[in-house]
Amino acid sequence: MKKIAFLGLIVTLIFGACEKDTCPNPPENYLIYSDYFVFIADDGGSRLVIPMDMNWEPKASGYEKEFKSWKGTAAPWPINYLKENITSTACEVPQESWEHTNDANFQFDATARKITSTIDGTTEVGFTVPEETKWVKLPNPSSYKTIYAFKTTATVDGQARTGWMIYERIRRSMAAGNFGDFGAFFWMPIVANGQFYYFQDHDNVQEACRWTENNGVITADTLSSFSLTILGTAADATSGRTNVPSQLQVAVPQWSVDFTFNSTGHQVGYGGSFPNGLALYRQSLLEPASNSVTNGYGMLELILEND
Repeated sequence: MKKIAFLGLIVTLIFGACEKDTCPNPPENYLIYSDYFVFIADDGGSRLVIPMDMNWEPKASGYEKEFKSWKGTAAPWPINYLKENITSTACEVPQESWEHTNDANFQFDATARKITSTIDGTTEVGFTVPEETKWVKLPNPSSYKTIYAFKTTATVDGQARTGWMIYERIRRSMAAGNFGDFGAFFWMPIVANGQFYYFQDHDNVQEACRWTENNGVITADTLSSFSLTILGTAADATSGRTNVPSQLQVAVPQWSVDFTFNSTGHQVGYGGSFPNGLALYRQSLLEPASNSVTNGYGMLELILEND
């Protein structure tokens, strides 16, 4: 009887441990999770951009998270940055950005799908991600990256704003490898005349998308080319670069839009050295120049590496 009881104890310990570490509904647990949200107010108020870049990567002991958020206006952009290792089981790796646990500068409401960030301990920005049925996909996505747009609400220090959001969602099951070098990379979400536009120009490949709302229904159409012209440049003392775009023109005759933008308030980061200077990573507000044919505004994500 003692022997049977002892064996029973072993079985209980083994299966108890397995049951404890086994997920009843195992998550996908991709190697890389990346969500890039950019909200652009489109309610007739002051120009406002709220980008949030949420990245996390499972590790043997849990996962590493790296979060960034900005409040984008014509002034220099304040940034909230967090990088942290979290100890957890594989079952506890969040599958969506809004499922993370709260900390001092980022708060999450999984039920409401709301993400809030406190920048510099004073400015609070946040937005709500609607149900997935409201996301309207950019056609022809890549194998691991999908781009959506939707209408949503945001708050800045308690003030409610409405507008559009672009959501770049990456879920990779394979190691990322080296994404660089980017060369020159332009990524621009724009609001104009009640419509939402997205333009990307990189490595001689262009992509344009336009989302239109009609009676509450959002549709998307795409083009594989548009006109991008750099009209003005400025020097950046930190990187040593002299040709950082400061004014640019984006024209799409098929959509009857012709934007001329000034790159104003921004936040800049730097990387390794290339022949033209340090790598430059900048998010900036695109405001319409006085001679812009089409009135609109948005954000420029600019990467300059070995360009």
